[in-house]
Amino acid sequence: MSFALNSMRSKESRKEKEGRVKLKRTILSLAFVVLAASTNLAQTRVLYLGGVELRLGMAQDMAMKLLTPKYRVSAMSDGNSFTVTQYDQRNKFLGTVGVIGFDRNELSYISRTIDTTGWPDDEGYAVARAIHDAISGSILRTDSDGAKRANARIVISTNEVAQSSHGTLRVIYIFIDEQRISLAIWDGSDGKSVTATVTIQTKPW
Repeated sequence: MSFALNSMRSKESRKEKEGRVKLKRTILSLAFVVLAASTNLAQTRVLYLGGVELRLGMAQDMAMKLLTPKYRVSAMSDGNSFTVTQYDQRNKFLGTVGVIGFDRNELSYISRTIDTTGWPDDEGYAVARAIHDAISGSILRTDSDGAKRANARIVISTNEVAQSSHGTLRVIYIFIDEQRISLAIWDGSDGKSVTATVTIQTKPW
């Protein structure tokens, strides 16, 4: 009787240990999933302007402290947005690095301009290169075969503009995770141009 009781206790003890091990494994797995998701979210909330790493939610004073030694930061008309520019010595003009915006003294909007000044003066090549570089920089993970893959939402708009310069503005918006890639193609009375930006913000798109 005693032997049978001890045997039953031993079996229960083993089951309890196995149950605790399985529970620990489950908790660790869930923790890993949460950590991975948090890491991916944290990465999508970061954008570089030039060599400066900016993060959504960053204090305004900190963002300005990082940017002003390297770039010219100028307030826009709304008082909450700022253009970030840098003088291009080679081409002798003030180039736009990006635009930032604040809400309640926290960084809520970051837009980086893709530099196309060094590309060949060819419209087709410039458009394709802008799309490639903007998308490549927005997908953080590279697969084992060297390719980058992501699910995306694409919006295309075409507008006739009749202001100081008349023309057609075609814009391609590509949404990947929390990032929006904007490719603006201008064909107007003052010439043709391609502008590409990558933007993140605290509010949903």
